[in-house]
Amino acid sequence: MLFYLILLFVGAILYLYVEITKKYGTFKAIGVPEYNPKFPLGSPNHWKLATGITEIYKRLNFINSVDEVYDAFPNEKLVAHFQGGSPQLVVRDMELAKLVLIKDFDHFVDRRGLELTEETEAQKAMGLMLTMLKGDQWKAIRNTLSPVFTSGKLKGMTPIINKLGQDLVKHLEPLARSGEEFEAKQSMVNFTTDVIAECGFGINAQAMLNPDSVFKQNVMKLSGGPKGSIMGMIRFVMILFLNPLARMLKIKIMNEESLNYFIKVIRQTMATRKESKTRRNDLIDLILDALKDDSQDPKPVEDAQFEKDAQIEVNTPFQSIPEEELELYIVSNAFILFFAGLETSSTIMAVCSVFLATHPDVQERLHLEIQDAIDDHGSQDLPYERIHSLPYLDMVVNETLRHFPLAIMERQCVKDYKFPGYDFVVPAGMLVQVPSPAIMKDAKYFPDPLRFNPENFNEENKAKRSPYAFLAFGQGPRNCIGMRFALLQVKIAIIRLLANYEILRSPKTNDQFRPSPKSPSGQPINGTFIRIAKR
Repeated sequence: MLFYLILLFVGAILYLYVEITKKYGTFKAIGVPEYNPKFPLGSPNHWKLATGITEIYKRLNFINSVDEVYDAFPNEKLVAHFQGGSPQLVVRDMELAKLVLIKDFDHFVDRRGLELTEETEAQKAMGLMLTMLKGDQWKAIRNTLSPVFTSGKLKGMTPIINKLGQDLVKHLEPLARSGEEFEAKQSMVNFTTDVIAECGFGINAQAMLNPDSVFKQNVMKLSGGPKGSIMGMIRFVMILFLNPLARMLKIKIMNEESLNYFIKVIRQTMATRKESKTRRNDLIDLILDALKDDSQDPKPVEDAQFEKDAQIEVNTPFQSIPEEELELYIVSNAFILFFAGLETSSTIMAVCSVFLATHPDVQERLHLEIQDAIDDHGSQDLPYERIHSLPYLDMVVNETLRHFPLAIMERQCVKDYKFPGYDFVVPAGMLVQVPSPAIMKDAKYFPDPLRFNPENFNEENKAKRSPYAFLAFGQGPRNCIGMRFALLQVKIAIIRLLANYEILRSPKTNDQFRPSPKSPSGQPINGTFIRIAKR
């Protein structure tokens, strides 16, 4: 009996070996280099990503998992690497990247395919989020929601965020008086939680003033806390790389109790608005306004290449979604539009604070620019147009995003595609990656790329490189729909911080950032510790 069990085990291993390795070498044979795949996990970056959660390597997070593939082949335009036995293509050339992201987008409409369980309403809601939708359904929802974040709509939210900026100053006062070291990320999470509650759902969450805020507690459960958790990363890796097994084990990507809490909040808010006819010009109102527009024609865009490149042709009207599912579509996307911005925006605020602490010359120049604007306006409640007219603030924020991007661009091929200059066909279903973190650290586009230098984004230096080399918010139709809102709350937070406090180093301050292998959202492994002093 034991002999047959051993034989069965050996046979299973041999079968897996053949199945997983059968495509190894196929790209090399047609002139596309491969990143040294080995049974059973594939290329070295996937070994490091999968084992990083056990702290064997302590190196890779999903966000920077393709960087070493990019760096290992500096003279190539395309490189193949393997996730187990599945080949994936890394695009190293900006012109080819532009084809994938913009010009030939109809071949690369979808993101990485993930199948989630749908046994409960919360699980079904996750599958209806804009980040998960595919094909024509994604196009219809994206086209409907695009007008929500125009500059005209965000002007109406600016007074709300400015008021919360005042609360941020009060929230930080005790830390300035004591001079104690603190984690900037946590303070900024409190700020963005209040911003999202007010601007998204019309709720006064009081995360900055009340440590026991129910809204804040549910945000923390969903995000896994400011530093993430090993179990959260294990769930994320299983859903990403072992999707069939994750579905069989009914592994959930988010805390279902907290997700249900937000679904209930959004539903109650929508019902109250419809019944009372009151308006707050928050996300709920703007989504309800968007739904009243029956046209699925491309919406007017603002005069920026970023928005023009994001235009899509819509074939399936939003109204074709079954009536019984319509409310859940709305609720799902009201949730994801703002929750997706909570982790990213608060992280960028915190990382920027650390860079300002470690670069006092940059901080002083930025403070002078901000103070001049406040003096001209007569208060710290700067209007939308004035906030976005501060050139050095824009440069500092962009340089922060360049150093610590929070996403990698992945597109799934939906119909066979042939890159110009190559003889092979990218089959439908293959994942194509544009590694934004690596591109934004490439000396070809950003000289001395490891140095924090806001001058990378002055007009002269921007004119010297491809506009598509800055990929913090993606490019093309699947770019970040909430970019304008994210930048608005980040800039208001920095304005308030520097107008009232000097940011100082602390014993734990460390600006050599890398994303933690334990954090699905890529939080800095060394934290974001600073001190502040009243100006």
